[in-house]
Amino acid sequence: MISCFPRASQKLPKSRMRTGSIFYSIVRKWTGTQVHKCRHLHHGCSLNRISKILEEPREAESQKPPGEVRRWGVALLKYGLVIILALALYGAGLFSYRLLFPPQSPNEIKALQEQVQKMQAQLDQMQEQLAQLSEALTPLPQGVERVRIEASPDDDTPLGSADAPIVIVEFSDFQCPFCRRFWEQTLPQLKKAYVETGKVKFFYRDFPLGFHPNAQPAAEATECADEQGAYWAMHDHIFKNQAEWAGDALVKVRFRRYAEELRLDAAKFSDCLDSGRYAEEVQKDYQDGILYGVEGTPTFFINGYKVVGAQPFEVFKKLIEAKLKR
Repeated sequence: MISCFPRASQKLPKSRMRTGSIFYSIVRKWTGTQVHKCRHLHHGCSLNRISKILEEPREAESQKPPGEVRRWGVALLKYGLVIILALALYGAGLFSYRLLFPPQSPNEIKALQEQVQKMQAQLDQMQEQLAQLSEALTPLPQGVERVRIEASPDDDTPLGSADAPIVIVEFSDFQCPFCRRFWEQTLPQLKKAYVETGKVKFFYRDFPLGFHPNAQPAAEATECADEQGAYWAMHDHIFKNQAEWAGDALVKVRFRRYAEELRLDAAKFSDCLDSGRYAEEVQKDYQDGILYGVEGTPTFFINGYKVVGAQPFEVFKKLIEAKLKR
């Protein structure tokens, strides 16, 4: 398991409940022990686990293009390269011709410049299309899929340069052990290789799961710390001490102590946390995640890709490097 998913008993949207009620008996009959196995071997039980099982074969097929599509794609790549070569040769011939017979008038010079600019634009467009086609034909790791949406970072405080070309938006739960695993194992490598070098801008958005009761106040605590410019300091402190506060009934008392340890204005922090003024902000993140198709934590959106689970650094590196080359 590499991600946290809501339990089946959690209240679901009506459309999801209808799907489960219609197909549950079919799943039990046709998949045998598959439903039971998901509790132990899969990444977790999602918001719509029953319909997810039915969809898995189709999702697997969509991850890898059919052989016919792949053959056509390779053929298109070959033809595209031939066309680029032909345009390059044409441009070279045109350039050589003009060296032997240089233009004599300003109108001829202007026309030549327009031809060169037009050819350059055509080459750039074809190279971009070939890059997109090559990317579409590249097999993706398990837990990664291409999506047509770009998750909004909202107004959350980012890690990294504002001009970074790659944007990563994480939907996470402070009480989720797999989110902590990502924070501990993968995020430091991402920060060193891409965030601190100005290539990636990283956002954290809240997705508190219903069976993690202390995830909501933990998210509110980071927002209160943000008022004093200590969002990421509190974010790290809460993940670091997850085992300490996860099952604590007096969790806000611990968060006040964390504020003191970070040398924040304890009274101001306490007033903010007790007021609950960021409860709606946290729930807004959660609802946005639902709209983007988030079903478990952690889930990441990276410039057209959706990554589910505490994936190793190599998975993120592959996606980021592919985007940087374009």
